[in-house]
Amino acid sequence: MIFLKFVYRRTRQITALAVLITVVSYLIYQLDMSLQRTSFITGWTVLGICGLLTCYNLRKRLTFLPILGSSRAWMQIHIYFGFLAVVVFLFHIGFRIPDGQFEFLLASLFMFVSLSGFYGLYITRVVPKKLTAVTEEVVFEKIPSLRVKLCNQARKIVEECAAFAPSLSDFYLERLALFFESPRNVAYFAMPNGRMKRSLILELSNMNRYLPEEGRESSKQLIELVSKKDDLDYHLAMQGRLKLWLFVHIATTYSMLIFAAFHTVLVHAFHGGLR
Repeated sequence: MIFLKFVYRRTRQITALAVLITVVSYLIYQLDMSLQRTSFITGWTVLGICGLLTCYNLRKRLTFLPILGSSRAWMQIHIYFGFLAVVVFLFHIGFRIPDGQFEFLLASLFMFVSLSGFYGLYITRVVPKKLTAVTEEVVFEKIPSLRVKLCNQARKIVEECAAFAPSLSDFYLERLALFFESPRNVAYFAMPNGRMKRSLILELSNMNRYLPEEGRESSKQLIELVSKKDDLDYHLAMQGRLKLWLFVHIATTYSMLIFAAFHTVLVHAFHGGLR
């Protein structure tokens, strides 16, 4: 039942967006056929829509004002009007690459913001689902302190077992120290995976046959810490991806709005605006 409601709601929203885009496209086409200066109309329309989309970031900061509507509703407006903005912008530039350097830069900024928005729509749907598969929910800001805590626990285990399981201490120095004490490489953050965790756990498990009973218990504890450390690294990579995307998306959006405002002033100054 819940799934059917979701499908119905999403179908209704997509249909409404398609109708809106069709109507707007038809109106712009009719204006163009009647020899109206559609570039001014579409330009102001795009600028107005971008202003509306920017308000979503402000709405997230004003959570204490429920009169503004729910964040979820604003999110849906942000997504669907983002698609509309792209369509109107394409009409604005005549479905061609602008000739002027400034216009080309502004168009590039707009397309980058749009593409980053589509990418954000993808990762905000995918990343949370991937993180729910991890054992624990972790606050991004607490990850560094949790990593230090795990590292200290691993060192303590190794120091305690040095007398009866020296091979485990040697393994820590050779293989685990770098894993616990250093950040993962760039390749991992680009494409997080559990290969390192599986490799370390396999090596620790293979060592168990040569360890005394106390050493096997220490090895078991280290295996648990390896899994926890890998989970933290995964959270850092995936949550960091979300935060980096949001920073880039917002920064380029405001840059684009500044360039768009300057472009508007220039157009009205040299062409006299709407007549």
